[in-house]
Amino acid sequence: TTGTPTEDCTNLAEFVADITVKDKTRIAGNQSFMKTWRLRNIGTCTWTPDYQVVWTGGDVMSEQKAVALGQTVAPGEKVDVSVRLVAPAQRGSYRSSWKLQALNGQLFGIGRKGSQAFWVNILVPQDATRKASIEGVIWHDVCDNSGLSAESPPPGCRILDDGSYLADGVRDEAERPIGDAIVSLATGSCPGTEIATTRADANGHYVFADLPAGDYCVSIDPASSHNEPIFIPGAWSYPADGYYSIRLGPAETRKELNFGWDYQFAP
Repeated sequence: TTGTPTEDCTNLAEFVADITVKDKTRIAGNQSFMKTWRLRNIGTCTWTPDYQVVWTGGDVMSEQKAVALGQTVAPGEKVDVSVRLVAPAQRGSYRSSWKLQALNGQLFGIGRKGSQAFWVNILVPQDATRKASIEGVIWHDVCDNSGLSAESPPPGCRILDDGSYLADGVRDEAERPIGDAIVSLATGSCPGTEIATTRADANGHYVFADLPAGDYCVSIDPASSHNEPIFIPGAWSYPADGYYSIRLGPAETRKELNFGWDYQFAP
């Protein structure tokens, strides 16, 4: 006799399809997801709503080890069964095995004798315990306007719509850093809600570390009481508005958020 017998019938399932989260699906660490299998009742017992989907081994991805089937499935009928899971935080490959459980507590699954579990297999591509970070350099962007020419901009300069010149926004090795400036970090798109500030070192380098994934605004206010003696007079050459609106992924590092300032021109 195949399947799991009860007093007067046999419980047996057949795997039909993965409806969600096929094998080796990439899911970010700590992310919640719903796994759904489609099964067919190929036994002789009718599955009642009180039958359960039960974790039977492998990696634990949920505190809830059993979920009620929630519907009646007669022999020959198909049913979609789902469990809510959370991807582990650490990078790696994970597999969690599940079976059905009858009212008398007997477990049954798929295969000729109903002894095999159905499973979910995912890949976590990055370690979610690592935090994201933002960093960059503030530098003096030089526009050499000593040799003005109507035909072409001076070295290191670009022509604005009004015909004036501004530094080109490209950092050259000879251009010196701007140290001691205060940089602001806010949540959400700019201007956002400020959550932290940091001060650039003598090399113009700043960093915000240990950040969760999310949307951020990185900005410098050249007119603040601390920054005004450092920057004014002058204007941003890069980025044009003096801020970045960015989205950080889990454990992502953004090192290119640089600020260029041209002292030749007042805002």
